[in-house]
Amino acid sequence: RERIELSVLDVAPLVFHLAGQALPDDLEGELPRAVLEPAWLEGHPVRTVPAGKFTPAGGSDPEAIADDELSERLRSLGYLE
Repeated sequence: RERIELSVLDVAPLVFHLAGQALPDDLEGELPRAVLEPAWLEGHPVRTVPAGKFTPAGGSDPEAIADDELSERLRSLGYLE
């Protein structure tokens, strides 16, 4: 396979798509379809979602997270003591 030039802006759409996520419609860059097998793309169509409705899989609605829960998440990641 030959190499193609990929913009750094195209990495996020590629990662979202490979993870089975819909692409937020305000995401910069484009899905680099040339790096994906056509048969795979056919079986995994590209989906988009309005940016205001985007929530990553396993994620929570940021506005629904209580302050205590957010603080505990940040603490577990080492950002808070």
